[in-house]
Formats: sequence, C-alpha cells, structure tokens
Amino acid sequence: MKSNRIKILFKENHIIFPIGAYSKQEIINALLMPLLKYEEISTNKEVLLSSLLERERKGSTGLQNGLAIPHSKSHLISKAYLSLGVNVEGISFDAIDEKVTKIIVLALLPISSSEVHLKLISKICRFLYDEELRKKIYICSNKKEIWQITKKIKN
Repeated sequence: MKSNRIKILFKENHIIFPIGAYSKQEIINALLMPLLKYEEISTNKEVLLSSLLERERKGSTGLQNGLAIPHSKSHLISKAYLSLGVNVEGISFDAIDEKVTKIIVLALLPISSSEVHLKLISKICRFLYDEELRKKIYICSNKKEIWQITKKIKN
C-alpha cells in the first residue's frame, strides 16, 4: 500500500528547517501549516490542532535520541500525511530520556488506519533511530538537503 510508505509521504515542502518554534503547541502548529497549505486536506486547522494537542496531553510523543513524533487520527483526512521539523540546537518536548528534541515528525492519519498508523510510526522510528542518519540531518544547511536524505529511506 503506497499510502503508508514514508518515502512517498515526505515532501520537500513539508519540511521546516530550521523550525523556529519552541513550545510543543508552537512546534505542532508550525508542522501542521505546510500540510494545510500544500495538501488537499481540511482547512479546519483548529480541529486538527486540537486533536494533535489532545493526543500530546494523553502522553508525550517525545521519544529518545532527540526524536518526537506528535501524531493523531482524524476523520477530516483520507490518507496519511507527514511533516518534518529540525532544530539542531534542540527544544524541550518532554522526551522519555529527558533530553532535548532535535527532529520532530508530525503524522496525521485517517481515523480508520490503525494498522497503517502502527506501521508508519514504527518505520519512522527505525529510520530516525539510525545515529549516522541523524548526524547527516544535523549538518544539513537547508531543507532540500534533508529531503534528499529522506528520499533514500528503504521501504
């Protein structure tokens, strides 16, 4: 199924580098904007933002190794969408290892996508837990370079 392939989902105009937001809400809002701007999804930003923030209130999506994957399901979309933000200085995202977060992947998924949801989050984790890959992302000077790295993801 192509809709859950990360390679297909990361688009250059869905990458924010550097992300200039510092609170969870600002980060999630910033990462939602390119999806609303460049994709044919509901422009009901407040409903999507509220859903993402509600998921975050249930438990932080800040992982370890400088990663966070804020995500939510919504009836307003029919396929999965990803956006990617990078802040090499690091920002607080209540990560489980209590370290700063440098790479944030926002995932919006359709409400009926439980299996795709789990596979997608797992695939993102496997991809971004690669320390060498993260180092390559950290030394990028623009979003096009980051996008070139994401295009090499093995599916």
